[in-house]
Amino acid sequence: MDFSKRAGLLAFSNGTEVNNSIISGNTVRIGRGSEFVRDCAGRVSAFRYSLITRNTCEFTSSTVSGSTGVEARLGPLEEHLGNTLVHSLLPNSPALDGGANRRPGSGNESCSQYDQRGVPRGQTLNSEQPGRCDMGAFEAGNLESKVYSFYLVDTDTGRFVKNIRSGDLILAGDLPENYSIRVRHRGVVRHVRFDLASPESNIRHDDGVIPFALTGANADGGLRPIELENGDHTLRATPYSIRGARGSAGVSKAVTFRVRM
Repeated sequence: MDFSKRAGLLAFSNGTEVNNSIISGNTVRIGRGSEFVRDCAGRVSAFRYSLITRNTCEFTSSTVSGSTGVEARLGPLEEHLGNTLVHSLLPNSPALDGGANRRPGSGNESCSQYDQRGVPRGQTLNSEQPGRCDMGAFEAGNLESKVYSFYLVDTDTGRFVKNIRSGDLILAGDLPENYSIRVRHRGVVRHVRFDLASPESNIRHDDGVIPFALTGANADGGLRPIELENGDHTLRATPYSIRGARGSAGVSKAVTFRVRM
């Protein structure tokens, strides 16, 4: 590798892949010479759902579904309701909704489940249903902190089991051997407080680890299971902008459901 060709992305090998990324606005100074713009140098084997403004990379395959020679239209490097510096996307940025059209976090070339700040991918302005993710480290959209649904998860495999809605009847056959309840949320959420009112007991659990769950981690780092009692349950989850149930409380969500074993 000729290090005089260094850039924002320096691809050392033919196996370098770029997915759901923005490479833009990088400058290089060689020795005492003047600065010049170079966003990419080297060989890239796959370039998917990404953007390079000034490309000097060599694409070594036909796996190219991104944009080159396009301005990213980024905001300044700032804290945007999070604890990390990130460039926001301006309203006319081509990176908006430009990521992979797959469920975030589902593997392969899909975008990550959360952006650099911990905001869930697939934010939309007027819908609670996930949309297409944005390219890069910043997910734009409605940043009102809100819990909007609950679902059962198998704690042994981490797999989704079923959604929980108000009025639902949950039968023994609906449940895996070990299970817990997680939430879906949007906006900047660093902490969720769960309050479960059951026929013979009440549970409060504070969770500061994404993805947020009614039960915390066990000694092995896995999700602890819960055993729901027979009868009626009311579960409420309240999001907070700072860990430890501090900062601003967002919009909570409550469901009432019945369990029959």
